[in-house]
Amino acid sequence: MAELGRIDELALQRLAAGALEVTQMLALAHRLEGAIDRRLSTDRLMRARVTQLLDLLMLAPDLQVAVLALEAVDSAEPMDERTLRAVAHAGTWADQRAAC
Repeated sequence: MAELGRIDELALQRLAAGALEVTQMLALAHRLEGAIDRRLSTDRLMRARVTQLLDLLMLAPDLQVAVLALEAVDSAEPMDERTLRAVAHAGTWADQRAAC
């Protein structure tokens, strides 16, 4: 459970400007989950987009921490959101780790 608190803290930090797009999307997914838990409206987002973002939360906690810590390599993002969603759908957390 301590890992979840760490992920939420990292997610908030990564919403800052300048963070990689994929880290911002994972951070946004955590924020969106919190909004849903508090029964706040998500009407401004299309249902498909909400689903795509929340799918990122299926990643193993250690992979989420690694994604939130990603930095650009030679000014390029090392991974895009579509690839990250594919990893999240790889199956068990062990399968996800093997897919990375």
